[in-house]
Amino acid sequence: MPINSYFKIAIAIFSLFFSLKLKAQTSNFELGLLPSIRFEKKLLNNWKINFNTEFRQNLATNFLTENNNFDYNYIHTDYTFIATKQKSNKISFAGGYVLRVENNNTLMHRFIFQIKSKSKVSYNILSNRLRFDASFQNNYLPIKRLRYKFRISIPINKLKVYFNLGAEYVNIFSNKNFDLEIRTIPSFTFKVKDSQSINFGLDYRLNSFIKNETPEGIFWLFLKYNISL
Repeated sequence: MPINSYFKIAIAIFSLFFSLKLKAQTSNFELGLLPSIRFEKKLLNNWKINFNTEFRQNLATNFLTENNNFDYNYIHTDYTFIATKQKSNKISFAGGYVLRVENNNTLMHRFIFQIKSKSKVSYNILSNRLRFDASFQNNYLPIKRLRYKFRISIPINKLKVYFNLGAEYVNIFSNKNFDLEIRTIPSFTFKVKDSQSINFGLDYRLNSFIKNETPEGIFWLFLKYNISL
């Protein structure tokens, strides 16, 4: 495996341990669920579209503390539409729109543009994604984010299963203020058949690095069902 592959793995592992090291300094931990279903359809001229529905739910606040409070709360539903143009075997461009419906029926609108690269080294799949998005909601200031994510997918021998290790750095801009969120995302992908797969794992997020003296941590347990039409 090339040196840059080991470098990316090292950064992902460092992100995980760095995030966990901050656990003791974190003011609050939350635990939640992110189930989703995603449909993808290939079109002519190397275009494809996908539609994703995600249902965000909170299970506990003050998680991993003496004041553990398990209290179910439905947060919102995201409807995401993205169109992707494959420019080469490794590079793709995409744009999309997210409609978020809060549990009180208020709406948020988000617009997305991203560049993604994917390569195969031996049997491992390496991907990098640079995404810009802008979110708008009544009575709130617009929020712009610049996000970089990388992931390595490692096949498990003789099984239709991949182990994925990724990290994402989310730069957040709002009204001339800046904040940072770090995400560490270990997961597994199981291929049900050629057109269907299941992705499940942990999306651990530490946010408010700049705004607050102590960051806030959220453990999201996610389960995604992918269907190619």
